[in-house]
Amino acid sequence: MARVLAASSHEELALRDWELAAPPAPLGDPARLAAAGPTWLPAEVPGTAAAALRRAGAPVDPADGAALDGRELWWRCRFPGEAGPPGSRVLRLDGLATLCDAWLNGAHLLRSESMFAAHALDVSDRLSGDNALLLRFAPLDEALRQRRPRPRFKTGFARTQHLRWVRTALLGRIPGWPAVPAVGPWRPVVLERRGPLAILGAELATTLDGPDGVARLELRLAPVGGAPAPRRAVLRVGDRTAALALTPIAGAAFLAQGTLRLPEVERWWPATHGAPVLHAASVELDGAVRVDLGRVGFRSLAADRTGGGFQLRVNGVPVFCRGAVWVPPDAESLNAPAERTRAALTAVRDAGMNMVRVGGTFVYESPQFHALCDELGILVWQDLMFAALDYPGDDPAFAAAATLEAAQVAGALQASPSLAVLCGGTETLHQQALLCGPGEPSRGRLFEEQLRGACAALCPEVPWVSNSPGDGPGAPWEADGGISHYYGVGPYRRPVEDARRSDVRFAAEALGFGNVPEPDLTDALLDGAAPVASPRWKRGVPHGAGAGAGWDFDDVRDHYLEERLGEPAARLRAEDPQRYLELSRVVTGEVMAETLSELRAGDRCGGALVWTLSDLVPGAGWGLLDARGTPKAAYWLLRRALQPVAVLLTDEGMNGLRLHLLNDTGDAVRGRVEVVLLRGETVVASGELPVTVPAHGRLRLAARSVLGRFTDESYAFRFGPPQHDAVVARLVAGEGPAARVLSEAVHLPGSRRRGAAADPVRAAAAPPDGPGRFRRGRAAPRQAGAVAVRVEGAARPAESYLHVTPGRVREVAILLHPSASGAALRGEVQPLNGPAVRFSAPAGEPAP
Repeated sequence: MARVLAASSHEELALRDWELAAPPAPLGDPARLAAAGPTWLPAEVPGTAAAALRRAGAPVDPADGAALDGRELWWRCRFPGEAGPPGSRVLRLDGLATLCDAWLNGAHLLRSESMFAAHALDVSDRLSGDNALLLRFAPLDEALRQRRPRPRFKTGFARTQHLRWVRTALLGRIPGWPAVPAVGPWRPVVLERRGPLAILGAELATTLDGPDGVARLELRLAPVGGAPAPRRAVLRVGDRTAALALTPIAGAAFLAQGTLRLPEVERWWPATHGAPVLHAASVELDGAVRVDLGRVGFRSLAADRTGGGFQLRVNGVPVFCRGAVWVPPDAESLNAPAERTRAALTAVRDAGMNMVRVGGTFVYESPQFHALCDELGILVWQDLMFAALDYPGDDPAFAAAATLEAAQVAGALQASPSLAVLCGGTETLHQQALLCGPGEPSRGRLFEEQLRGACAALCPEVPWVSNSPGDGPGAPWEADGGISHYYGVGPYRRPVEDARRSDVRFAAEALGFGNVPEPDLTDALLDGAAPVASPRWKRGVPHGAGAGAGWDFDDVRDHYLEERLGEPAARLRAEDPQRYLELSRVVTGEVMAETLSELRAGDRCGGALVWTLSDLVPGAGWGLLDARGTPKAAYWLLRRALQPVAVLLTDEGMNGLRLHLLNDTGDAVRGRVEVVLLRGETVVASGELPVTVPAHGRLRLAARSVLGRFTDESYAFRFGPPQHDAVVARLVAGEGPAARVLSEAVHLPGSRRRGAAADPVRAAAAPPDGPGRFRRGRAAPRQAGAVAVRVEGAARPAESYLHVTPGRVREVAILLHPSASGAALRGEVQPLNGPAVRFSAPAGEPAP
């Protein structure tokens, strides 16, 4: 029921007390199951078999995860619920992975063949006070063994090509990805009692008409059990109301429809560019029944494809989209606690990111996820779950199921202001172009007609992308036309300059590194073994087997470490393993930050999304966050390059360093820009200029124009040894004690080798300055690179992996979790080029 969050005439009973059985051989029907008497394990719904087996002490190894597809699995539960008049009792099964039969009180109820289909079944005459629901998930491998027409191409990104016929997730079925497949009732199973009015569904669309917001609603409803027909319906959005027309339709149902105009409405913006303003939407029926339609926003949206590019315009303003590909925070159960999802999305917003991509190799996300993106101002690139395979769009049954799936997705997201792109899927056209020989790939009726048509009917203003990559004028593997997946920097081991040379226009996926987590997790994974040598470590490292490559992402990271340090990674691991880990944490973040700075600072790139936000399992995975949701060094280093107000430095060779002053916000930024050249603690040269960066605008300055004279600040002329070892650029607002550094960028010319600092960083803790916050002050007599702030217990730093310049005091808030009440604050400050310094502070008040 698109957009219907709740109705006062509905009472929901989430079915609890589930059990799971995994018989050694398929049984096929409830009678044989009862005769076999299998062992039943406690299970949670929504949830998966892998999550239940882990809680039972029998975890599934991702390396053997495909074995779940060869097993028959059963779920059962009992629940109360009496019979009622037609339409008064509805059983909702929001997602069943994947081939599922359901029995209610011994009678067959449903056959579902799509993980992504939601079902709402009238069971009013099937309930009997004490009810038994039984779900059988058939072995997927049985269906995959059926003889089917051959595909036009065979991809290495699935363990079998026959998966193209089954509507299920590729996650857990891709060679080289450390994940297990989802099997089971992975979305809620709910019994709804409806009456006196049953709300059957809604279509709610919001648009802008000049300065005004316009909301259009069609609400389908029906009286239950002889209740009178509704006489009055009112739509409310914010503090505005409009009467809806009530029209009888098929059967005893009614359609309530109408339009509401909000004059001079406050617009919704991505958080980088403004406030994500939302308005509560609801319907009142006869003054007695209230239907909650959630919160909606008003914004204009368009895709600028001028000159073969791709750039989103929100409210007429071009937006550089930056962020990451979303990974479910709990990739095993696919149902992370709400606070985990909020924490991950808050980390996205706080990092200056403004987009996440729900990719076609994963799963559709929950309504709560999308409501959070609306609230936090995070744009959503939404793929349909088609990836890398030659899908049989010409098969009528498959096409009908796929089209219904697209309509359900578009209907659920129709009024979500964060929805920015609807995409047919990922890598399908790319694989076709690579594997089918010369000629342009055929987008086919499935993507260009059926799926596109279903989405356009419900979300006509949302840009449609047929497939990513490949929705541009060039070949899918070319970065300089339309949408690409740019892995030149990263898996293909190109230098940072390759991003500019490749003229990336929009990278819906980019980079991809094996990012090393923080020491507590690293120590647990290695368990005394040398770095990357432990089998437990390697289980968490993705590899390139799916693409036919004989390398993993440890190898990719080592390449860039060696390139920057000039020292073999193998020797460093053997002679100084802790140093190897410290450098490995930082090097991938530095490379990603520099690459995204190049793309953001240019004029031709419309966005880039890092592969990926989170790890699938604990380890040195792709994620900027580890599998627990803890930020890695790469997250903190990227964060400074992605803020709405930022100064970035790019190396223009003989032309020296270029300063890019960026302001995504709706207000002009006034202040001054400073450039300082440092050799150790000595200032070699410095200069400053007053600047005004316009709203939604940028300025470019040569470093030499700020310094007021020639300096070889990029060390391009090489007149003897470098005269400085760091260039610091700052954008500063205010004067004297009120001065604030809005953004800072550091460029290290010449050798990237990190020597040890002569003097340690100093650390000092201050008392709490408010509920849940401690201040942290630090200073360095010399430069300290990538200073990590690590806190013990239920606390986290608001910033980490800083570059600290001589004499400058930095303050970082330490945020306390409510569970930290009464506990002292302890931790350490660890510069990359110096010894760690411990700190502590007395207990403070917990966060509210």
